[in-house]
Amino acid sequence: MDTKTFLQNFAFENPNWQNLPDDWPNPNTTKLSSSEIGKLQAVKTLWENLKPEKTEQVSRVWTDPEGYKFLVQWSNAVLLRYLIRKITDTLPILSYRGNYRNIKDANKCPLNSSNPPLSPSSSRPSEHRRKAQLDDAARSVVRNIEEGYKRATTKQYLDFLSYTQASLEEVKGDVVELAQDGFLKSRAGSLLCDIEIDLADFHNSLKQIKGFYRNLEDVYPVLAKIKGSDLTVEQFIELINKTDFLLRKLVESLEKKQGQNLKFYQVERARIQDAIKKR
Repeated sequence: MDTKTFLQNFAFENPNWQNLPDDWPNPNTTKLSSSEIGKLQAVKTLWENLKPEKTEQVSRVWTDPEGYKFLVQWSNAVLLRYLIRKITDTLPILSYRGNYRNIKDANKCPLNSSNPPLSPSSSRPSEHRRKAQLDDAARSVVRNIEEGYKRATTKQYLDFLSYTQASLEEVKGDVVELAQDGFLKSRAGSLLCDIEIDLADFHNSLKQIKGFYRNLEDVYPVLAKIKGSDLTVEQFIELINKTDFLLRKLVESLEKKQGQNLKFYQVERARIQDAIKKR
């Protein structure tokens, strides 16, 4: 509805806010007469008085600044990032000596005039880019949960959880490609428990740690025994699918809460309007 039509239909004794102008509360006044502009200011004043405060922060009050550590979704994401690094560290890259090594071995080869990097035109491609992108995607799953948790409103929290889900899907696609390209083995029926990982135990271990920890292997010693060559695509898919399911449940819960907050706002606005009419 345009502003002129809205003003013509507006009645102060029975205000109706269902069809506000599209550019409300700052509509274009260039086509309005002086009397219409005066009425517009009066309507805006009434609207401000009737409008209940949207206390969105109420839905995002947290007492623990690291409360996300109590989310299984977060601990699963931390574990996923760790295991992704285990497998990407085994990817072949070009070392400074002109040989293919894994990433950790290559870091031991300093660059100097007698030890130049191999030419990019080598017949076998390096996996630098794949490693960087996969590491970043796994990191984003963790960081978006943490940043979303500290956001002021439920809507913002939901936005960041959607980023988390998108990054998780990216990781899933890359993991499948690692298996297709022969960098990650497949063993039908293999599970996380085969490498002694229990997601509930891992979660409990993480949430007991306050503040900074130096090494994840100190928090959950089982991880120290795991090598990249031990991991399978089935184990990654198990972890990713379980994390995705838990994220969906969290989103569902937050959307329900957001709906309840909106309903409260609408009921409160109607109550104020009714009180004004009875004056």
